Amino acid sequence: MVKFKMYLDDETYEELKGEVAHYLVQCSMSYPLNIDNFAYKLGIEFIPYSELGKEARIFAMHTSQDGFLCEKNRVYASVFFNDEKKIERQNMSKMHEIGHYVLDHNSTRNKPDEEKEAESKFFARYAIIKKTPRRCPMTRIMF
Repeated sequence: MVKFKMYLDDETYEELKGEVAHYLVQCSMSYPLNIDNFAYKLGIEFIPYSELGKEARIFAMHTSQDGFLCEKNRVYASVFFNDEKKIERQNMSKMHEIGHYVLDHNSTRNKPDEEKEAESKFFARYAIIKKTPRRCPMTRIMF
């Protein structure tokens, strides 16, 4: 198995920065960023794994050790997250899943999953820390 880091092109990085700025302005957000309030304004519900029943928690952990997005036709969205992780990891996971939502990755079929993951990781990092290097490794792809 070979690991490598995926890079997005400069144009995509700039587009993602614009998306972050757009949604922060649309939701009247400022720094330091309150991720829970941001999600609320976007209509996204956060559900910690600890609130799930035993079988649902097993399913959630099998789906992702960090978190995942469930949405239905942009009518509702829930982010399930592992609240046993450190708070910084929880926040990064929450913002990563918000990235999938606002970038409409669930309806984007013509884009590889690795690219969607790289975009969401950049979105999260840029939104949270506001200063992301121009060329930043975003995704480890396993082969």
